Amino acid sequence: MRAKILFLCGCPLGLKRVYSCPVHGQPIDLETIRARKKPAPRLPRSARKINPTRETEKRLDSLFSDLVKKRADYTDEVTGRKENIKNMVCHHLISRRVRRLRWDFQNGACCSRGTHAFRFHGPSIEREKAEEIIYAQRPGVREYLDLNKRIRGGRIDLGLVEIMLRQESERLKKVDGQNV
Repeated sequence: MRAKILFLCGCPLGLKRVYSCPVHGQPIDLETIRARKKPAPRLPRSARKINPTRETEKRLDSLFSDLVKKRADYTDEVTGRKENIKNMVCHHLISRRVRRLRWDFQNGACCSRGTHAFRFHGPSIEREKAEEIIYAQRPGVREYLDLNKRIRGGRIDLGLVEIMLRQESERLKKVDGQNV
């Protein structure tokens, strides 16, 4: 990579900052360099293309999170404490990158922000303990998730996922209505 040396040139119009190529010795005006490096103008947000898949995924993630929290009755599944609704988050036992399990209810756990930060994203020993607590509450879930994680193939139909999440939402509303 060629280094550029900055020096002041004594031109009749006044002192100008000039870069010089150390190999060729040819001066390059600073304005010329700035003109080369100008990035293309960015479009305003309203004119940018919206990715419909990403928007759908965000909507499904929000719906999934709400349903997992509702299923646990806004109770931290690791500590067993009932927290403020705003303080609860949804944790994926298997990473969200595994799209086959991203919206699977067996893969979601409701926990408080503190539990999520310390137990799941803290030391690995704490994560293992927290996962053991959740897996003990749900027999057979570990094997189910491991099996589905290994299965490869097929694209995920986001429309079907949305229908499934809406049906689960309706089911939870009916259950809440019966418990009242």
